[in-house]
Amino acid sequence: MEAREAISGKGAVGATHYGADRHATREPKAQRITTEEMKRLGSEEGDLRRGRKVAVARRLRHETTMSLKWIAQRLQLDVCLQPA
Repeated sequence: MEAREAISGKGAVGATHYGADRHATREPKAQRITTEEMKRLGSEEGDLRRGRKVAVARRLRHETTMSLKWIAQRLQLDVCLQPA
């Protein structure tokens, strides 16, 4: 399975989420989740194996509105973000 497919997950923003609210809180939330996952896994970002990075990326896609590009850069994932 390609990393792009593995992390894209299905996560929808509900009807009560408004653009300004989402954008004001999305990056701090994503950073918090990333930090939580690093602590939980007992690793530094650069030390994570690809499978664990994909698991963190999947959680970020599910719980935030961050783009695939942002997630890939934050987790140092080498993925092709262009449509096949």
